[in-house]
Amino acid sequence: MSAVTSISSRREEAVAVQPISEHTRPVTLSDVARAAGVSVSSVSRILAGKARVSRQTEARVLHHAEALGYRPNLHAQGLARGSSGVIGVLSQHRASSFYGSILEGVEIALMETPYHPIFASGHWNLAHEKSALDLLLRYRVDGIIVLGGLLDDEQLAAIDEHTPLLVVGRSFGDPERRLEMDNVDAAERLTRYLIDLGHRQIAHIAGPSFAPEPGARRAGSERALRAAGIEPAPALVVEGDFLFESGSLGVDELLARGVEFTALFAGNDWMAYGARSALDRHGLRVPEDVSLVGFDDDPVAEWQTPPLTTMRQPTAEVGSAAAAAILRVLAGEDPALPAFEPELIVRGSAGPPKT
Repeated sequence: MSAVTSISSRREEAVAVQPISEHTRPVTLSDVARAAGVSVSSVSRILAGKARVSRQTEARVLHHAEALGYRPNLHAQGLARGSSGVIGVLSQHRASSFYGSILEGVEIALMETPYHPIFASGHWNLAHEKSALDLLLRYRVDGIIVLGGLLDDEQLAAIDEHTPLLVVGRSFGDPERRLEMDNVDAAERLTRYLIDLGHRQIAHIAGPSFAPEPGARRAGSERALRAAGIEPAPALVVEGDFLFESGSLGVDELLARGVEFTALFAGNDWMAYGARSALDRHGLRVPEDVSLVGFDDDPVAEWQTPPLTTMRQPTAEVGSAAAAAILRVLAGEDPALPAFEPELIVRGSAGPPKT
């Protein structure tokens, strides 16, 4: 290996390997310049491969950069070339298995590209959502993927004028930038499954009314009921918040109302887990006394007792498709959004009503 090749390789290693530094703050170009006895501008040019200096000087700078653990400022480099190399993702609740799986899909899809994701969460709160979106914009991200949320279409359209957007699971003015799963059809199929088992009194624990998905799932369920000649009963519907406790409280409320039901459709799997716990507490067996179904196919659903019947959403695939689509938008191409259809997963938590 020649000396020139060796120095070139070491330049790449100094920038790419990035060993752990003992510094309590990020190592700067000034730190490297001070250690190597050269100017900051010389260090910058050497690490960029543009300096006209002796091999000895270049080797010394690369040595000290590596020894100090210098990490290039990717944000500053991106601004210099007119791109941050970052895709912002506005989620709602990163701890949720639903959103977490989508985020994982985005992250995996970007691994083999020059782009990196940065995540912020709105927690189904309009003020938090605006703050999270503002944070992403201050990072000067190249594009943004919006997962659900409460911001209206006009607010998002204004951002899209200068930072390309792609939305998942919510409305948006440009249908070519909107990746949706048909919650209405999925909920209709899930409710029809319960009707086909013989159920006529089907309770529903809906998600929060301010979010779009719960309304779509309730509408789909009611459409299935009406198609079967069953008039939806408001007393059989309670509102939850997609979390475990609200599923438990929902069952408590239904039983306190004195309404009879032989099946329960929980608006997501976590509320189904809470409902299962409350049914057990009240001495009601699943599925012998009450059939129970959820939505999303959370990873824990198949390990419930009994395993939970639910609608599977291809969340990781949705995240990967969203990442690929925003990259096509940035390249000036058609986003070519695919269609996704939830899948009914039949397990042991639902059966015919007692006769």
